[in-house]
Amino acid sequence: MDKISTKRLLLRKVSLKDLTDIFEYASNQRVAQAGGFLCCQTKQAVLKFIRQLATSQSWVLEERKKAKVIGNLCLYETVNSQAAPNREKRLLGYALNPSFQNQGYMTEAVAGIVDWAANQGIKRVDAIVSWNNLASQRVLEKNGFEIQGIFKAPWGSNLVIQKFIAFYKAI
Repeated sequence: MDKISTKRLLLRKVSLKDLTDIFEYASNQRVAQAGGFLCCQTKQAVLKFIRQLATSQSWVLEERKKAKVIGNLCLYETVNSQAAPNREKRLLGYALNPSFQNQGYMTEAVAGIVDWAANQGIKRVDAIVSWNNLASQRVLEKNGFEIQGIFKAPWGSNLVIQKFIAFYKAI
């Protein structure tokens, strides 16, 4: 089990004891939409979300002082042109409790994950962010991610066409 320590955070695997903390941010429509997951309005929905986070390359962000889960971060596997797993490239996704936004927590968490990824032999991390999500764009820029391109794609439960920015970081 990989735990990643940063100055203010412990990135660790999710557990059922995190249900209340995760519900606090996963039930926020704005957070869910930006994070690309369904808004969790019930305990059952949060339990399903926790099961989705229970992977080898997903972590919850525990704020050390309060021992409170304030977000999550995932490195999703990608595939190459032959549809085989690309062991050297991952897609980054994250979500953060609004009460902890704009305090540098996600910037700190992403830096920790990028360091971890480099130690695992991962050579590149990509991220896709909504055109309107300036805070997430700034997190990536602070961590040395560069813009790869801008595109439009359907998003959300009603598949509305939205504008996105693709970022990447060679490590």
